[in-house]
Amino acid sequence: MALYPEENGYYALSIDNNDNIICDLHETFHKNGVSILCDADFVIKSDDSQIIILEYKNGTVGRAAEYTSFKPSDDKYIQKVARKFYDTMMYLNHMGYFNPMKYVYVLEFPDDDPVTRKFVRDQIITLLPFKLQQDSRIKHQLIDSFEVLSISEWNEKYPMYELVALNNG
Repeated sequence: MALYPEENGYYALSIDNNDNIICDLHETFHKNGVSILCDADFVIKSDDSQIIILEYKNGTVGRAAEYTSFKPSDDKYIQKVARKFYDTMMYLNHMGYFNPMKYVYVLEFPDDDPVTRKFVRDQIITLLPFKLQQDSRIKHQLIDSFEVLSISEWNEKYPMYELVALNNG
């Protein structure tokens, strides 16, 4: 069992098989001077070779919990989450990964509710390449699906890649 902490150290992805983690894009982007790129927090290759791009945002722990300014439905957050998919997909494609890609945004925020998560999902989905991939010039599928889940929903749907709290939050 290996733990892969998210960048703030409050939660970690718990995975039995290290082969399921493709790489640490955050470290790779910054180490190589391309910090202009926005990376998703985790990239998982499932046992059936599907790629899961996982973006995690938790506004209920650490410094984020101290600010009331985090509004997950604000345009700047919506656009940033969409951009993280594109930058991560580009990097994965150049690594030779053209597998079907699921994009999952795990979102926790004060006064969290399914209605807001659905609104956020509906806003982000319009910015993702679902329509673009229908163009005949696109030679492979760009994105398979997108969903916005709470941590508990993620853990229920993907128990083999559980998000666990660390003792820092």
